[in-house]
Amino acid sequence: TLRLSKRQKVPATGQLLLGRRPYRARPAAAHSKLAKARFWIYVPARFIQTLTLFLFFRGHTAIEPLLAGAPIVVGVAILCFAGVVLQHTGTAA
Repeated sequence: TLRLSKRQKVPATGQLLLGRRPYRARPAAAHSKLAKARFWIYVPARFIQTLTLFLFFRGHTAIEPLLAGAPIVVGVAILCFAGVVLQHTGTAA
């Protein structure tokens, strides 16, 4: 389990849900331009990453350059999320 405070524990399967936690604690963060940009960068990039990985394993090796670029775009979205957290909390999550 992941310990958030002395009173809260999150099971390992719930750790993926921590991405929403800053937005629940500070709803104004969800409406910032950076949060909206993070959403519109992350969601299509993950879809493209999943689709290209599927196609790559099905034998379409020409898709490899796109497959290599998708995680970079996902990384940019994760940096945007870190920026949202730092803007609205003043500290890293």
